This record gives sequence, C-alpha cells and structure tokens, in this order.
Amino acid sequence: MKQTYGGGCQCGKVRYEATFELGEVIACNCSRCGRLGSLLAFMPKDSFKLLSGEGAMTEYQFNKHTSIICSVRPAASSRSPEAKGRAAPRWRR
Repeated sequence: MKQTYGGGCQCGKVRYEATFELGEVIACNCSRCGRLGSLLAFMPKDSFKLLSGEGAMTEYQFNKHTSIICSVRPAASSRSPEAKGRAAPRWRR
C-alpha cells in the first residue's frame, strides 16, 4: 500500500516527501553513511518531491558515485546519476 513519507535535512532547509510502497531498505556503504548508519529506500523518481531547499544542496562525491545532499548539515536526500530514474531518501540518520 502506498503511503506518503516526509523528511529533510537536519538544518531544515531541505524538505521532501515521497509517496510509494516502502519495501526493502539498504545500508549505504559510503564512508559517511556508514558512520551515520544511514538506510536508503529506492523508489521511482516521480514518487519523490523536493518541497524546499534546491539552492541549499551540493554534490558529495565518493568512489565513482555522486549524491546531492544539503550543503549546511548533510543528512537529507540522496539523488545520484547512477540511480537511473530513482530517488533514494535516507530513512535513518
């Protein structure tokens, strides 16, 4: 069953919501997320809606991957070119 989930970064500048059926979540293996214990859930990109904070976001690069994160206190959504049309907001910080 689809539900709407809301979230954002720690500073509050970036806010988002996602409407989808939450299934599997995965533990991100980058050094930053590994320390935070972040969990990710992938969904179709059109299920993810950025409500505010587009100007407060920056790129975070690790290995061959790039994520878009909050530049003030990075803990919001992760969007990556490798995601192939999917979004992956963090579910646990």
